[in-house]
Amino acid sequence: MEYCLKIEKAIYLKKNLKNDLQVNGRKYNKKLWEIINKIVDDDGNYTWIDFLNFLYLPYFNEIKEIYKEEVAIIKIKPLLKKYINWRLWNPDNGIRFTKLKDKWYVRF
Repeated sequence: MEYCLKIEKAIYLKKNLKNDLQVNGRKYNKKLWEIINKIVDDDGNYTWIDFLNFLYLPYFNEIKEIYKEEVAIIKIKPLLKKYINWRLWNPDNGIRFTKLKDKWYVRF
């Protein structure tokens, strides 16, 4: 019986997750690898049979969920920055623009 190491577990999970989630691009590969290394721990001496029967599916589902959340954050962050800038400086109803307009004729 051979025991599986943490790195072997991580590589096996990454290979299967990459196929399942259709990960393309270096940035997304790196994010997936970081998540896998955070989740997978070296929590005992398990054989490959034990790992595949009892630990693989919970790891797989948890990493899949976290990866989808992280990718959504990566994709929406630039849009949020644009929206915040638009909301602050919009000439019609922007927050800072209206404050600046109200103070335009106030004496110093």
